[in-house]
Amino acid sequence: MAGEKERMQGTWDEVKGDAKEKAGDVTKNRDLEAKGRLEKARGKGKKAAGDLKDVSENVKEGIEEATH
Repeated sequence: MAGEKERMQGTWDEVKGDAKEKAGDVTKNRDLEAKGRLEKARGKGKKAAGDLKDVSENVKEGIEEATH
């Protein structure tokens, strides 16, 4: 699927962000905790972009099929 790369990268960013957020919480490092939350949010955005890429690909294919 067209958006698989973005979803994989997004998942990886979410995992890294979650680890940073938890490490920051345990060590009381608020900066690291905030960076983790930001990285998780960025990962969710990448996953959404991958989903959108797939949807747009499906729409494009549907239009092409309908016009032929």
